Amino acid sequence: MKTFCYLLVSLIFLYSTQATALNTNEKMIDDLYQDTELDIDNVDDVFEYVLSQTDDTLTIYPSEGYYYFNFYHQGNLIKGNILVGHKLRQQGSLSFIYFYDIAGKERGEFKTHHKLYKSSDTFSLKSYQPNLYQLSFKNIRKNLKINQIEPDADFVKMLEGRGFEVNLPMMDDSGVTFYLAFHPTTNNFYYINSLSRDDEFYYPFGKVLKVGARTQFVYLPMDKFAILVGVDANNIYKNNYYDGPFDQLPDEALANIEYKSYLYRVNPSWKDKIYDDGYFINDPDARVALTNYFEYLSLDELNKIQPCASNKNPLQCLEDSGMRF
Repeated sequence: MKTFCYLLVSLIFLYSTQATALNTNEKMIDDLYQDTELDIDNVDDVFEYVLSQTDDTLTIYPSEGYYYFNFYHQGNLIKGNILVGHKLRQQGSLSFIYFYDIAGKERGEFKTHHKLYKSSDTFSLKSYQPNLYQLSFKNIRKNLKINQIEPDADFVKMLEGRGFEVNLPMMDDSGVTFYLAFHPTTNNFYYINSLSRDDEFYYPFGKVLKVGARTQFVYLPMDKFAILVGVDANNIYKNNYYDGPFDQLPDEALANIEYKSYLYRVNPSWKDKIYDDGYFINDPDARVALTNYFEYLSLDELNKIQPCASNKNPLQCLEDSGMRF
């Protein structure tokens, strides 16, 4: 009897540690038609609702500081994010935005609501430990944990041995960890994946390329790493988690290097037109987008870069094939 109990407890523990949250159509339909008195046009009410539905500690994984969410309201899918970016959290502020998601519409946004929350009688954001903040809004208290990715020293050393500079780890909102790297032979940035963790299953395309089954990110495998070379254009149009890593740069780490000087090397015409963080002086809401990969509608479009894996200068081969932003 004792042996059976031990076995049962062991099995329960095994499944509890292996299982992840199960999403069902039943849950979706229940959420779709749940009764709610939420005033969807009242930003403070929606902010309070979103916070009330989260855990006591919110872990913000993407490197630019976005906390994404979605929920159903009167049969509509509402999407949005809480932005606690590097500069904003230094100022004790955050940005809150949400909108109706419209299937089939480019970027799919309608009836957008936005508010910048600053220190006030009802709101505060204060740091109490490195990368830990306490958010207070009305009677709600939440802890915000900013994800910090420690660089793999051996991997960075390997990249440096191949001439790459910068080499900053970052996490995309897809959940994939990249290294943002710059190479002086092409004066360009690249997103490098070590492929050392099981982010997803990769299937082959052609003789060389690998495609992420979940993200549809396409990689050119090299010795001990892979370069991101393609992002599905359909995901870019939808502005979803798989639209590419250009909007999840490691801003906190970039603040510690001469990022602007690297951008000048990418495009000399940007000189005196951008701030240190890559935002344009004449348009502070616009930023240099590091989209040094192909935006493909069909994988066949990437056949032209298959030979680059065996080329003596693969980065120049990619450039000659048109991969430059």
